Parts: sequence; C-alpha cells; structure tokens
Amino acid sequence: MAQINKKVTYGEIHKHIKLLVDMAKGEFHCKRVFLLGGIIINTSPGYNDAVEIYNFEVVDVGATAGSDEDESHSIIYSEVFKNP
Repeated sequence: MAQINKKVTYGEIHKHIKLLVDMAKGEFHCKRVFLLGGIIINTSPGYNDAVEIYNFEVVDVGATAGSDEDESHSIIYSEVFKNP
C-alpha cells in the first residue's frame, strides 16, 4: 500500500513540476532542462537512506510552447541506464 501511495504522490508532484516548467519556458536562458524525479527517504544516523528514481527527463525549453519542436522525453529507459 505504501508503494502505491508513494507513486501516486510522486505522479501528482511531477505533473505540477511539468506545468511550472512549461509556464516558465520563456524564462530559461538555455536549450534544455533536465528533470530528475524520485523519492528520497532520509533516515537516522546508522541507517541507510532510501532513494527511488522514477523519472529522468530532458525538456527542450528552447522551443516555443505548442510548436512541433516542443519536446519532452524520458531518458530513464535509454541504453545508458540499462544494467549490463
């Protein structure tokens, strides 16, 4: 149950971040923004922290919103992230 709640919570936060990035595209002075998203659980000293990465995405902010150049894609499933 906790696993499902984490993913639902992360999904809602991710949607909001994507909306904010889309709204601020004209404010960026670069071609791309990299979004790394996940959940980090900090624990007490002596215990290992937990990290789960759910998304690593490149957002092309150099394109104008709604154009054919407007692009966002996740690279988490690309070759570089596959285990050997």
